[in-house]
Amino acid sequence: KVSPEELLNRWIVPLQSRIDNLTLFSGKAFILPFDELVIFSTNLSPDDLMDPAFLRRIPYKLETHMPTPEAFRAIFNAVAGKAGMELTDDIFDHVVHELTEVVGKPLACYQPKFIVDQVIAACKYEGIEPVITPAFIADALSNLYVQSSTYVGQVGMGDTPS
Repeated sequence: KVSPEELLNRWIVPLQSRIDNLTLFSGKAFILPFDELVIFSTNLSPDDLMDPAFLRRIPYKLETHMPTPEAFRAIFNAVAGKAGMELTDDIFDHVVHELTEVVGKPLACYQPKFIVDQVIAACKYEGIEPVITPAFIADALSNLYVQSSTYVGQVGMGDTPS
Protein backbone atom coordinates (compact mmCIF):
# COMPACT_ATOMS: atom_id res chain seq x y z
CA LYS A 1 0.00 0.00 0.00
CA VAL A 2 1.34 3.41 -0.99
CA SER A 3 0.41 6.62 0.79
CA PRO A 4 -0.71 9.58 -1.33
CA GLU A 5 2.38 11.48 -0.20
CA GLU A 6 4.72 8.66 -1.33
CA LEU A 7 3.00 8.40 -4.71
CA LEU A 8 3.10 12.14 -5.29
CA ASN A 9 6.77 12.28 -4.33
CA ARG A 10 7.47 9.39 -6.72
CA TRP A 11 5.76 11.23 -9.59
CA ILE A 12 7.17 14.71 -8.97
CA VAL A 13 10.11 14.41 -11.40
CA PRO A 14 8.30 12.41 -14.14
CA LEU A 15 5.42 14.90 -14.17
CA GLN A 16 7.83 17.76 -14.74
CA SER A 17 10.34 16.09 -17.09
CA ARG A 18 7.80 13.92 -18.97
CA ILE A 19 10.11 10.90 -18.67
CA ASP A 20 10.45 8.27 -15.99
CA ASN A 21 13.61 6.43 -15.02
CA LEU A 22 12.81 2.89 -13.98
CA THR A 23 15.09 0.22 -12.56
CA LEU A 24 14.24 -3.45 -12.57
CA PHE A 25 14.99 -5.76 -9.68
CA SER A 26 17.88 -7.13 -11.77
CA GLY A 27 19.48 -3.68 -11.83
CA LYS A 28 18.73 -2.93 -15.48
CA ALA A 29 17.64 0.70 -15.85
CA PHE A 30 15.66 2.27 -18.66
CA ILE A 31 13.76 5.42 -19.51
CA LEU A 32 10.08 5.53 -20.43
CA PRO A 33 7.99 8.41 -21.71
CA PHE A 34 5.72 9.78 -19.00
CA ASP A 35 3.16 11.71 -21.00
CA GLU A 36 0.27 11.54 -18.59
CA LEU A 37 -2.56 13.79 -17.63
CA VAL A 38 -2.97 13.10 -13.95
CA ILE A 39 -6.26 14.04 -12.37
CA PHE A 40 -6.49 14.00 -8.59
CA SER A 41 -9.78 13.95 -6.79
CA THR A 42 -9.79 14.16 -3.04
CA ASN A 43 -11.66 15.40 -0.02
CA LEU A 44 -8.35 16.34 1.58
CA SER A 45 -7.09 19.88 1.66
CA PRO A 46 -4.24 20.33 -0.85
CA ASP A 47 -2.11 21.67 2.00
CA ASP A 48 -2.60 18.39 3.88
CA LEU A 49 -1.88 16.26 0.82
CA MET A 50 1.21 17.84 -0.68
CA ASP A 51 3.76 20.55 -0.26
CA PRO A 52 3.88 23.82 -2.25
CA ALA A 53 6.64 22.49 -4.53
CA PHE A 54 4.40 19.68 -5.70
CA LEU A 55 1.34 21.92 -5.98
CA ARG A 56 3.28 24.09 -8.45
CA ARG A 57 3.74 21.04 -10.69
CA ILE A 58 -0.01 20.55 -11.01
CA PRO A 59 -0.90 23.32 -13.45
CA TYR A 60 -4.69 23.18 -13.11
CA LYS A 61 -6.69 22.91 -9.92
CA LEU A 62 -10.46 22.84 -9.76
CA GLU A 63 -12.42 23.08 -6.56
CA THR A 64 -15.92 21.69 -6.60
CA HIS A 65 -18.52 22.89 -4.16
CA MET A 66 -21.54 21.19 -2.69
CA PRO A 67 -24.57 21.58 -4.94
CA THR A 68 -27.47 23.83 -4.11
CA PRO A 69 -30.74 21.96 -3.50
CA GLU A 70 -31.84 23.03 -7.00
CA ALA A 71 -28.66 21.68 -8.59
CA PHE A 72 -28.96 18.49 -6.52
CA ARG A 73 -32.53 18.03 -7.79
CA ALA A 74 -31.39 18.56 -11.40
CA ILE A 75 -28.61 15.98 -10.99
CA PHE A 76 -30.95 13.51 -9.30
CA ASN A 77 -33.64 13.99 -11.99
CA ALA A 78 -31.07 13.44 -14.75
CA VAL A 79 -29.62 10.31 -13.16
CA ALA A 80 -33.02 8.82 -12.30
CA GLY A 81 -34.40 9.69 -15.73
CA LYS A 82 -31.46 8.05 -17.48
CA ALA A 83 -32.18 4.90 -15.45
CA GLY A 84 -35.86 5.04 -16.43
CA MET A 85 -37.08 5.97 -12.96
CA GLU A 86 -39.25 8.85 -11.86
CA LEU A 87 -38.12 11.08 -9.03
CA THR A 88 -41.26 12.43 -7.40
CA ASP A 89 -41.22 15.51 -5.21
CA ASP A 90 -42.05 13.36 -2.17
CA ILE A 91 -39.16 10.99 -2.82
CA PHE A 92 -36.78 13.88 -3.49
CA ASP A 93 -37.82 15.59 -0.25
CA HIS A 94 -37.38 12.28 1.57
CA VAL A 95 -33.84 11.84 0.20
CA VAL A 96 -32.86 15.38 1.17
CA HIS A 97 -34.33 14.93 4.66
CA GLU A 98 -32.59 11.59 5.20
CA LEU A 99 -29.23 12.89 3.97
CA THR A 100 -29.21 16.23 5.73
CA GLU A 101 -31.31 15.67 8.85
CA VAL A 102 -31.00 11.97 9.69
CA VAL A 103 -27.52 11.09 8.41
CA GLY A 104 -26.21 14.63 8.89
CA LYS A 105 -24.36 14.88 5.59
CA PRO A 106 -24.40 17.79 3.16
CA LEU A 107 -25.81 17.27 -0.31
CA ALA A 108 -23.07 16.17 -2.73
CA CYS A 109 -22.98 15.64 -6.48
CA TYR A 110 -22.05 11.94 -6.22
CA GLN A 111 -25.01 10.95 -4.05
CA PRO A 112 -27.77 10.74 -6.70
CA LYS A 113 -25.85 8.27 -8.88
CA PHE A 114 -24.86 6.18 -5.89
CA ILE A 115 -28.45 6.05 -4.64
CA VAL A 116 -29.90 5.26 -8.08
CA ASP A 117 -27.29 2.52 -8.69
CA GLN A 118 -28.12 1.00 -5.31
CA VAL A 119 -31.87 1.15 -6.03
CA ILE A 120 -31.32 -0.58 -9.39
CA ALA A 121 -29.26 -3.33 -7.73
CA ALA A 122 -31.87 -3.83 -4.99
CA CYS A 123 -34.71 -3.97 -7.52
CA LYS A 124 -32.82 -6.52 -9.63
CA TYR A 125 -32.30 -8.60 -6.50
CA GLU A 126 -36.01 -8.35 -5.65
CA GLY A 127 -36.94 -9.15 -9.27
CA ILE A 128 -38.95 -5.96 -9.72
CA GLU A 129 -38.83 -3.00 -12.06
CA PRO A 130 -36.57 -0.20 -10.78
CA VAL A 131 -38.50 2.18 -8.54
CA ILE A 132 -37.21 4.61 -5.93
CA THR A 133 -38.86 3.96 -2.56
CA PRO A 134 -38.04 5.09 0.98
CA ALA A 135 -36.93 1.54 1.84
CA PHE A 136 -34.50 1.37 -1.07
CA ILE A 137 -33.22 4.85 -0.19
CA ALA A 138 -32.54 3.63 3.35
CA ASP A 139 -30.66 0.63 1.95
CA ALA A 140 -28.62 2.88 -0.33
CA LEU A 141 -27.72 5.23 2.50
CA SER A 142 -26.73 2.34 4.75
CA ASN A 143 -24.28 1.27 2.04
CA LEU A 144 -23.05 4.80 1.42
CA TYR A 145 -22.51 5.79 5.04
CA VAL A 146 -21.56 2.52 6.70
CA GLN A 147 -20.31 4.29 9.83
CA SER A 148 -23.72 5.80 10.48
CA SER A 149 -25.29 3.86 13.34
CA THR A 150 -28.62 5.38 12.30
CA TYR A 151 -28.78 3.08 9.29
CA VAL A 152 -26.46 0.12 9.67
CA GLY A 153 -28.37 -3.08 10.20
CA GLN A 154 -31.73 -1.42 10.72
CA VAL A 155 -33.25 -1.79 7.28
CA GLY A 156 -33.07 -4.70 4.87
CA MET A 157 -34.05 -4.80 1.21
CA GLY A 158 -37.73 -4.18 0.83
CA ASP A 159 -38.25 -3.50 4.54
CA THR A 160 -39.97 -0.34 5.58
CA PRO A 161 -37.73 1.98 7.59
CA SER A 162 -38.86 2.61 11.16
